[in-house]
Amino acid sequence: MKMKCRMIPLHLSSLIVLACLLLGMLVMPSAAVFADQPTPIPTQMSNTLLSVDLSRSNAKPGDTFDIAINIETDRQTWGLQFSLHYDPALVELSTAYEPGGFYKDYADANNGTLMVIPEPSIDNTKGLVKLSSVTVVGLPAGSGGPTGKGTVITLHGKVKDGANGTVKISLADILVSDAGNAEGKTAALGGVKVRDAQLVIGSGGPAPTMSAIMATEPGIQSGPTPTLEPTIAKRTSLDNPDSNGQGGNIPWIIILPVIGVIAVGGGAFFVLRKK
Repeated sequence: MKMKCRMIPLHLSSLIVLACLLLGMLVMPSAAVFADQPTPIPTQMSNTLLSVDLSRSNAKPGDTFDIAINIETDRQTWGLQFSLHYDPALVELSTAYEPGGFYKDYADANNGTLMVIPEPSIDNTKGLVKLSSVTVVGLPAGSGGPTGKGTVITLHGKVKDGANGTVKISLADILVSDAGNAEGKTAALGGVKVRDAQLVIGSGGPAPTMSAIMATEPGIQSGPTPTLEPTIAKRTSLDNPDSNGQGGNIPWIIILPVIGVIAVGGGAFFVLRKK
């Protein structure tokens, strides 16, 4: 028995063509279909001061001293990032540190968790405390955050043998997070000022208190934008799992109709060929 081949109706051809086009979308990298364009959150203005406060203003070779990074702010905040610069010819810093009570006490009182990540990494060759952040995590979105003033973190230093002069200890790469919106998305606080400190080594009177300057001054806020989200964002099928933007996932809401179109079109084509 001979099998007859009939022309496929135009509307069925269109379905098959559409199915092929959508199938091509499936095998393409998802980044080519869905661009990750998060809506920017406006910066919230504030009166915020970050200061370097030393346990002593004068020292001699061999003396130890503490470096407290303090905050005073009128806005609720969930964390901040910083790095620290100093003269490695005059002083050296230890790897030991203690989180201050400003964020820690709030986290403890509200069933949150304090994270220091990455922990301060000391480079006594370059005179640098590498970029670090102190953040409260695990708080419900919109639940608030600490305000007022307190210590964020305390580091420890020692004056080198034979050192003489004045060493400036200065903050850089500053960014302070607000306490997030109802969805838990945080924004950077504006209006942040920074006040550094000086330590006089050897003879001489105490170093004068340094003036506060805006954190946006050149050389202050020059680091990468940190991740200060207090909650872990849930990944969706539109998120790209690869850092190079290749091979993401396509939502099932798109995949299922495509499979249905292919199945119907293919079945109709097979039936028509047999008639």
